[in-house]
Amino acid sequence: MQYPTISEYVKAIQYAGNNLDKLAHLTPVLDAHGEPYHISGAFAVVFKMQDKSTGKYYALKCFTEEQEGRTDAYRQIAEELDMIEYPYIISVKYIEKEVCIDCQCEEDKFPVLLMDWVDGDTMEAYIAANYHNQSSMSMLCYRFGKMAAWLRTQSFAHGDLKSDNIIVRPDGSLALVDYDGMFVPSMKGRKSPTKGTKNFSHPLRTVDDFDETIDDFSLASIALSLKAISLNSTLLDLYGNSGRLLFSEEDYRNPSKSKVISALQELMCNKDLCTLYSLFMLALARKDLSLCSYRLFVGEKPIQPQSIEDLSTKATEEELKDAYIDDRGVKYSKDGRKLLKAPTTLSGTYSIKKTTEIICDRAFSGCYKLTSVIIPNSVKNIGEWAFKYCISLSSIDIPNSVISIGNIAFAGCLSLKYISIPESVICLNGNPFGDCEGEIECLSANFIYEDDVLFNKDKSEIISFRNQEIESYIIPDSVTSIGDGAFSSCSSLRSLVIPNSVTSIGDGAFEGCSSLSSLVIPDSVVNIKGNPFYLWKGKLECLSASFIYEDNVLFNMDKSKLISNRNQEAKSFIIPNGVMSIEKYAFSDCSSLISISVPKSVTSIGDGAFDGCSSLSSIAISDSITSISAWTFDGCSSLRSLVIPDSVTSIGNEAFRGCSSLCSLVIPDSVTSIGDGAFDGCSSLRSLVIPDCVTSIRDGAFDGCKSLRSLVIPDSVTSIGDGAFSSCSSLRSLVIPDSVTSIGDGAFSSCSSLRSLVIPGSVTSIGDGAFSSCSSLRSLVIPDSVVNIKGNPFCHWKGKLECLSASFIYEDNVLFNMDKSKLISFRNQEAKSFIIPDGVKSIGNRAFDYCYSLISISIPNSVTSIGDESFIDCSSLSNLVIPNSVTSIGAWAFDGCKSLRSFVIPDSVTSIGYGAFSYCSSLSSLVIPDSVTSIGDSAFEDCTSLSSLVIPDGVTSIGAWAFDRCSSLSSLVIPDGVTSIRDYVFSGCSSLSNLVIPNSVTSIGDSAFSGCSSLSSLVIPDSVTCIGFGAFEGCSSLRDIVIPNSVNDIEDRAFEGCNFPDNLKQELIFRFGDKIF
Repeated sequence: MQYPTISEYVKAIQYAGNNLDKLAHLTPVLDAHGEPYHISGAFAVVFKMQDKSTGKYYALKCFTEEQEGRTDAYRQIAEELDMIEYPYIISVKYIEKEVCIDCQCEEDKFPVLLMDWVDGDTMEAYIAANYHNQSSMSMLCYRFGKMAAWLRTQSFAHGDLKSDNIIVRPDGSLALVDYDGMFVPSMKGRKSPTKGTKNFSHPLRTVDDFDETIDDFSLASIALSLKAISLNSTLLDLYGNSGRLLFSEEDYRNPSKSKVISALQELMCNKDLCTLYSLFMLALARKDLSLCSYRLFVGEKPIQPQSIEDLSTKATEEELKDAYIDDRGVKYSKDGRKLLKAPTTLSGTYSIKKTTEIICDRAFSGCYKLTSVIIPNSVKNIGEWAFKYCISLSSIDIPNSVISIGNIAFAGCLSLKYISIPESVICLNGNPFGDCEGEIECLSANFIYEDDVLFNKDKSEIISFRNQEIESYIIPDSVTSIGDGAFSSCSSLRSLVIPNSVTSIGDGAFEGCSSLSSLVIPDSVVNIKGNPFYLWKGKLECLSASFIYEDNVLFNMDKSKLISNRNQEAKSFIIPNGVMSIEKYAFSDCSSLISISVPKSVTSIGDGAFDGCSSLSSIAISDSITSISAWTFDGCSSLRSLVIPDSVTSIGNEAFRGCSSLCSLVIPDSVTSIGDGAFDGCSSLRSLVIPDCVTSIRDGAFDGCKSLRSLVIPDSVTSIGDGAFSSCSSLRSLVIPDSVTSIGDGAFSSCSSLRSLVIPGSVTSIGDGAFSSCSSLRSLVIPDSVVNIKGNPFCHWKGKLECLSASFIYEDNVLFNMDKSKLISFRNQEAKSFIIPDGVKSIGNRAFDYCYSLISISIPNSVTSIGDESFIDCSSLSNLVIPNSVTSIGAWAFDGCKSLRSFVIPDSVTSIGYGAFSYCSSLSSLVIPDSVTSIGDSAFEDCTSLSSLVIPDGVTSIGAWAFDRCSSLSSLVIPDGVTSIRDYVFSGCSSLSNLVIPNSVTSIGDSAFSGCSSLSSLVIPDSVTCIGFGAFEGCSSLRDIVIPNSVNDIEDRAFEGCNFPDNLKQELIFRFGDKIF
């Protein structure tokens, strides 16, 4: 019998009511992308199902291969387990001929296994997330011991005990799953269907070993591993690996030569570990523990914390699907505990909701316009990449409630000048501050920060090397571990000595150390995580016997793992047979590599494995690969064609981003998931067929595929993500199937050749800018099914709009919500004036976007808020009065209104948003009321006609670039409440001749007054302590300046191009060095 593929099962379960027989009452649980939630293994795929009448969840296991004797075995297993009621065991029911795949007759149906669904993580995943938490690991060890003791009293055995066949429930209790190898008494005398998993089962186990004792060795091995890790978590760093805990098959076969067994000797003072060690050695010698008491597995019960909170920083698909979205577009979990994701368009200042406890991984990543974040003291965890590449973020205060900060959480925050680690922090995962050059203050007693280097408490781990100027460094002998990204982007470092005390080196530890000429891996190193050396091209030498370094390629000891290819000149490479894993970024930036051969032994390819291999034109992926990971071929700009094998079920985020030469690609039907930005920038890709099992086209999936002319979206797709087809400028026509219910922000923006498009009657939601700049699209109809419109989906589009939905009103070319309290889109491109009707309370984001002809507009007193970019590039707008009812003006609200000459901000407004009046080049007169307390970044940037301005005394914050290039501004008084003059705030104000800096200011930022060529004299108050890079660069008229003794730091080029008298210049050089000039 030919069994179905995973993709065929996914399609069948999508319509379970039609394709199941006895279980037709069950419905699939869908993930965030509308797909049936499923987990695939070697021989089966498991779906999460629900009985809606009872609310109970089940696991439905569908088989992809035939297994001899499976039917009889599962009948006997079901009979045995039916008599057992214990939480370690779940009920099973084997049903033949249950699921139909294109059935013509009864014989075409396939068997399934129905089980209770168990919520939680596999033990393997739980340990990976909690192994540094001694309390959690001690309790896990104790609970496993109790389960082991119970299991040894039973007449059956699991048969394949390993860490990913044990589930840790949310309450910490354990459950056994996957009973394919189970022994029950009625099977006595048969052969076992499995010999177990090699790193967990006895090395001499055969298929003839099939009785109630076959779990004994696995129980002893796992119990000893858990106890050892709970006592010393570093053991997992040193000896753990994918597919095992501490022990490998080689350790079992040669225990006298095993490094991990030798390492356990140091822990023998612990009574429970001694007992488990004895059990392990006895089980290794005899294969079973039939002579021992089961009670020996149960050690002393650890003291439990009063409560165990779920502080995971992962945003699950279910949470994203059920998310609450606030008025700024930020997604929160339904219970308000987690901040899941912010839109990348988020700008200015954002205040996180006060109930938030967790800022999830990547929550604000890529929010380039975000300038400051207010974190409430309810927040406990900040996830990985949480603020990565927030390049404008200049202000953030981590409250004293935060206990954990994730890896590279603030990486790439180029404007962040200062960050404080509060005393509450007990855990830093990796290096949260890589490529963030701001000053760090550490108040936590759990870490040591000295000489710009951040260590853990006992200086055994180096977390973050912060000195960007030092050229050589010797790592202290106390250090045993170099953390993930510890020396990331230390571009000045030329020499580094790793001492023999170091046993572990983290992923990306030396990433981007461009001046570092060589490194030696000492013989003490036994564990390397990921690829510590990517984006580093220096000479590597390896003295450790735990690794093999030959022909400039680093492998692990048995060459099953390729860690790092260091041959930057090689044009071709053949990966040796036997390699099973290509590690993360193993070939990253090998720009000369043209072709590579991947053997069938390879079963996994890590994230970014071939990232930046810009010459790679040919590669064959073997059918042993089931997933193409995130960034695998990112930037492979010469890759012209690729065959994805039928074994692949998922394509990760940005997997093929920037593959600009990729002309054609066949995605096999086995693929059920295509990640965010998977084909972003594949500018040569002309046609594509999306497989029938894909249910969601994710964010940015085909963004920038400008040669894509035709595309078939299958009727399995239910959602089209943000920017999914943005800038597909050759796409002329597209059929959106009736299955689609939502169209995301900017989904089809800049599809300039798209001539016709029908929004089907299934669509209920349309995102902001969904059809912006679709210049060839003549008409669009909003169907009656649409109940939610976000922002303005039709901005910068001049076609004809028709609205059939009763949830909106479209009259006189203006789109309102149902009660006309919100103006969504102004469509009259020829109108020169407009009166907004009374009753409108808010002007939506981009509502009047690019209305070039509009000269005047009347806003009624009912309006309270003006949205982001509401009047952006209304270049003829010259007459506008904002009523006193308005309390907020959004970011970029009047950006590019270059005819606007004067403006009165009402005294109801308290803040001026990011870029609110930028590029208003005719604006010469402006009144800022006393009510305003903050002026956002770039608020008046390039207002070249603005000659005078009074900043009210109540203002305490002026954003970076706020008055950048206001070339007519001649005088200014900064109010007393301002404490910092931010980067570029008055840069290019070439007419500024008179300036008063108050005593409240403590710092002057980078390029703050650069190019202020009319400024002739300046008094810096005693309160200032530091002056930034290029702060007064190009102030050619500046001849007189008073710098008080309070200033202790002036950065490079601060006064370059200033014509100081020689005596003043020499005095400043004596005090601060010639670098300031």
